[in-house]
Amino acid sequence: WDAQFKDQKEAIQAIVMYFPLAFLLLVVILVALFGNFRQPIIILCVLPLSLIGVAVGMLLTGFDFGFFPIAGWLGLLGMIIKNVIVLIDEINVQHGNGVDLYTCIVEATVVRTRPVLMAATTTIFGMVPLLFDIAFGGMAATIIFGLTFATLLTLFVTPALYAIFYNVKENQR
Repeated sequence: WDAQFKDQKEAIQAIVMYFPLAFLLLVVILVALFGNFRQPIIILCVLPLSLIGVAVGMLLTGFDFGFFPIAGWLGLLGMIIKNVIVLIDEINVQHGNGVDLYTCIVEATVVRTRPVLMAATTTIFGMVPLLFDIAFGGMAATIIFGLTFATLLTLFVTPALYAIFYNVKENQR
């Protein structure tokens, strides 16, 4: 047990050491992708919502939050970022076509709900067999519960944050 604890501690230290650099690169890429700071901030505001599902998953399954669940959470963050980018990009595309911003937010959410839910559902079902594994069960629980909660919250919170950040009123251009 002592050797396993030591290995896990070293692995977590490596993740913690390089996480700030990875986060900085993520922000730079998002700013370059969108060409502004507001939309990357919207994405970063949605990410902590995954912790609600992760906490519920850890409590319900009884797994400890160790190295594999942390690795699963980092992968989960990538999935959430993809979902939010898909939603924000659709808003931008529709707005670029001359549709008023309020309608863009509503329509983009309706149009992109199915692809976001399908991608999340396939990932969730793909993780179910790992849920019963001793080594990877915590990671699977993290991804299953975190992605479930985060996907549902993303579909409501992202449009709301977009409207707040851009001060959108109904029928506004």
